[in-house]
Amino acid sequence: MIRSARLAAVALGLGCVLVLGRWWVFDLCIVSSDTMQPGLSRGDLLLLSRRSVPVPGDVVLFDLSGDGQRTLGRVVAVGGERVEITGGEVRVDGRALRVGPARRAAVPWAGAVEEVEVVVEARGDRRWEVVDDHGQADPIVVPAEAYYVLADHRRAGRDSRSWGPIEASLVTGVQVARLWPPGWPRRWQRR
Repeated sequence: MIRSARLAAVALGLGCVLVLGRWWVFDLCIVSSDTMQPGLSRGDLLLLSRRSVPVPGDVVLFDLSGDGQRTLGRVVAVGGERVEITGGEVRVDGRALRVGPARRAAVPWAGAVEEVEVVVEARGDRRWEVVDDHGQADPIVVPAEAYYVLADHRRAGRDSRSWGPIEASLVTGVQVARLWPPGWPRRWQRR
């Protein structure tokens, strides 16, 4: 009897920690579009930290409209850094983010699979893959307390190239883990 009471108390305590943590410490997000391909796909479940301060390379969730319509993007630059995009090549403070040659891959997009050019970008020890769009963006110095955020699927996503830098107060979470689906390989195919 005492054992079951202890077990119930532990379960109740754990439940309270999870509920309170959900409100103040972490959040869950289901990816609702393919704009973060090839790394994240529609239907992926992400664990987000509400307390982390984003750094370049982090995937963040933000609310531009204030109506709860949340968007995912990757931080490529922070306040005080200069961003320039020419021919799809992103440069931060004059340094190119692209670190390897392009390769062809098939990624899901708009209910079909499209053949795209994928490149690897990096900042410090953080690396990620993006779908290149060979796009342009005027040079900009990111204001203090703001982030320059890009979609990983540059051809499909709207991001700081159209909205400008995202104010830090609009960021509601920083990805700390992809919870679902478990395991690799990724669902897109290398070509």
